[in-house]
Amino acid sequence: GTPSQYNAHGKTGTLNGVTALAGYVTTGDGQLAAYFITMQHYRGGPWAYKRDQNEIVQALAGFKYKEYETAKE
Repeated sequence: GTPSQYNAHGKTGTLNGVTALAGYVTTGDGQLAAYFITMQHYRGGPWAYKRDQNEIVQALAGFKYKEYETAKE
């Protein structure tokens, strides 16, 4: 039910206190965007960080450059 569902394509990885997510997604205005998100030195397991990574990809999937340019003005 998000802009990234069936749109984001990625690969996860977790190793010794590091969690990563890399892939690509089509943005809200039809641009292809690549991403690489890595987080390290987490405590209590990677699950909260993986949730944050998913939220970043969802935001990227909904991103529209025109709205960003308008907001800067």
